[in-house]
Amino acid sequence: MKNFTVKNLALSIVIVVFGLTLLLGLSAALVECVVFFDNSSTYMIISYAKSIQGMENGFDLLAFNSKTECMNTDENMWIVKCVSFSSFFQWIISVIIIICGVICSLQNSKKARGFSIAFMTVGLIFSVVYMVLGIIYSNIFRTAYNYPYSKSFIVYTKAWIPFVLCLIIYVTYFILKGILKDKATVVDEIVKDASSDENHEIETLIKYKDLLDKGIITEEEFAKKKRKILQ
Repeated sequence: MKNFTVKNLALSIVIVVFGLTLLLGLSAALVECVVFFDNSSTYMIISYAKSIQGMENGFDLLAFNSKTECMNTDENMWIVKCVSFSSFFQWIISVIIIICGVICSLQNSKKARGFSIAFMTVGLIFSVVYMVLGIIYSNIFRTAYNYPYSKSFIVYTKAWIPFVLCLIIYVTYFILKGILKDKATVVDEIVKDASSDENHEIETLIKYKDLLDKGIITEEEFAKKKRKILQ
């Protein structure tokens, strides 16, 4: 393991968690449907309730097909395909981010972290797309859904959850990056401060020497100042 640091480990964990959250975010329901039935045939109610299952998510649509008949029509197939393509690419990006996080944990490389944050940014964008498509999908489902035995129904989406979680993790990454410092960075700051103090002492000593040469101070006074500076 090359140049292991607490900062590198912490950031690597955040990257992997982001990738997992983005991947599991595809399980967030694009549409959930709560149906209130009237007093019609119990058999019909149970059969239909099982057929719609009341939920669809990104994983379901990776097959480029909806499990609800009302969304498989020519009129609504465009949104199914949009969600399918988006979910597929989100799945790919998630896996890449997880791999980047593992690589970062094994090798402390700014280049590797740079690639990771680039893919995390793309992943965050895909989570926004998933949220927007979820809102559109649920609205279309609400309009398309029609069953004579239903008295009323509530349709909503949970596609916003992955975006919120990914955003929190994304911000956390930069907060940790700002708080935690690499060992090399700390050493550089110490050396810089030491160099600054050393340069200041040399400049002060040169000024006192110049005053000695001009006869403004005595040899004894210069020696005393020199000892004080070099202590």
